[in-house]
Amino acid sequence: MSKMLFEKYFTKTYKPIVVLTNPKTCINYKYAKKEIKEQIIRADQLIAYIKGQDAESAAKSANMRVDEMSRLAQFYLSKDNPMRSDYARKYEEMAGEAAMSMQMEEKVMRQQVPAPTVSVKENVPSNDGREEIIRRLKAFRLEQSRQEKIKPYYIFNDAQMVDLIEKSPRTKEELLEISGFGNVKVEKYGGKILEMLHK
Repeated sequence: MSKMLFEKYFTKTYKPIVVLTNPKTCINYKYAKKEIKEQIIRADQLIAYIKGQDAESAAKSANMRVDEMSRLAQFYLSKDNPMRSDYARKYEEMAGEAAMSMQMEEKVMRQQVPAPTVSVKENVPSNDGREEIIRRLKAFRLEQSRQEKIKPYYIFNDAQMVDLIEKSPRTKEELLEISGFGNVKVEKYGGKILEMLHK
């Protein structure tokens, strides 16, 4: 029943039109059907057309019975899918992480805190090697951020840098497994990062 109501009122609610924007356009209505003539207008007639349609729609709505209107409203309500994701909370968390990363970045740049420590693994270089990799990665990140006029943590943050050193990816496919590194970032910076990790 609801579907029939929707189909019944669809053409009354939604009207396709073709708007010709060239003021010199000539329209030859000689052989066109009435419904075609009503769907083609020139741009200078658009406002008057919309006002006319609004007035016509208001007059028709006034004649709609209460039970018809109620059924139509119930149909739309039944098709409504409530949003299950709390996007506000998700982006608040992301903004908080970005702010924390930026603060950490600024402190590191001012030499107020030591560079992040990295746990030792077999494929990770010795302490001296890690410090050198951290220095190279930070220099690359800073230089790249200045070139692109963006914050350094947009390229990768300190947590991602630690993850890079710990996991020590050797290919772009392995780099894609690092949190925060998608296809675009890997294509853009991947070659250089892999070279720095294994130089």
